[in-house]
Amino acid sequence: MDSIVNVSGSLRSGFHTKIETVQDLLEKGELDPNYMDSVGYTPLLIASDKGCNEVVILLLDHGADPNLRRGLNRFEDSKYTPLMVSLNSQHFSTALLLLERGADPFLKCKRGSTFCGRFEFFKQYNSEITDEQIEEIEKYVNGGLLTKSASKK
Repeated sequence: MDSIVNVSGSLRSGFHTKIETVQDLLEKGELDPNYMDSVGYTPLLIASDKGCNEVVILLLDHGADPNLRRGLNRFEDSKYTPLMVSLNSQHFSTALLLLERGADPFLKCKRGSTFCGRFEFFKQYNSEITDEQIEEIEKYVNGGLLTKSASKK
């Protein structure tokens, strides 16, 4: 278990960019892709926050839950998902990747907002998001690939 704790700390400090290291740890069983550290970080949440798509794919391929919410303790209780974090960090290609792999855009964080609500804001006020990214993401949010009734609450 110590190696997982150390890996989580390492991920937060830059380790996430070394895909070979992450792959090696996953294959050796030394990294649980759904491990949550004491402040609610998971490897997928960190890779999503940094926009490391190769690591995101690797973690998802090894069973990481794209809907696992951050913050299950009294210190950090935001309930953000990797999808929400990727959007907040303006990693739109990561958000699309997570949607393609089963992330639920209708889950609510502690404040009650969803990815969908934040996405509407980013469409209007963020010049970094491209029309193509907007169109692709909207397929999941509005276009029938997901529906609110199919969503977990």
